[in-house]
Amino acid sequence: MTYFEKIINYIREIFGVEKPQIPDILMLIALNEKGIFAKKLSKKQKTELINYGMLVLLEQNGYAKKVGEEIIPTNPLPPMNPAEQTLFIKQMIIKYFKDNEIV
Repeated sequence: MTYFEKIINYIREIFGVEKPQIPDILMLIALNEKGIFAKKLSKKQKTELINYGMLVLLEQNGYAKKVGEEIIPTNPLPPMNPAEQTLFIKQMIIKYFKDNEIV
């Protein structure tokens, strides 16, 4: 079992999400970072959280920086095709979970 599969299983067990996808994980990262727990979120709130989760990952990898409460992209990402983007995001998720000792 890969570390990413362990993350998926963890989310499945803890949150009851049948098939967690990357946007689900990004939203959970944002909720964790913001220290909030909400059962009901609007579509707009979910989108904002997914974007914030991505920015958290970009920050931890040197592509963004925190300015006050905001995270602002600072460095452009290298060109990637969709498969490379997915792999890149998965690698950043793994790093986040390891660095934060979540799984």
